[in-house]
Amino acid sequence: MGQSFALYKKTIAAEAVKAGAEAVAVPLEAQIQCRMSPPRSLVRKDGTLKASSRPYPIAQRDGDVDNYGKGVLDALLGVAFQDDGQVVSLTVTKEWALDSEEGIHVTIREAGLA
Repeated sequence: MGQSFALYKKTIAAEAVKAGAEAVAVPLEAQIQCRMSPPRSLVRKDGTLKASSRPYPIAQRDGDVDNYGKGVLDALLGVAFQDDGQVVSLTVTKEWALDSEEGIHVTIREAGLA
């Protein structure tokens, strides 16, 4: 886990910099959406989930939402905020990516803004 986790965090930080993130010092809300490809056994030929499939990634291989959240926040420290204590609201979800939008999608905004 060590090297791959370090690469995961480095990649997130690099993408945030590319997107124009700045290390602000205000209260923040973060939304982290983890979209992963389902196993082939769960998908029909037309790309939709089989009726008998579990609707969300819950197998051990799919990871824990708390670990995804911590990893993303650790990666963004000094990039999107000065201290992770500034994050006053955090939502982390896991879902199947049945389209081309696989990956970690992060939205961070100033707390209280719609």
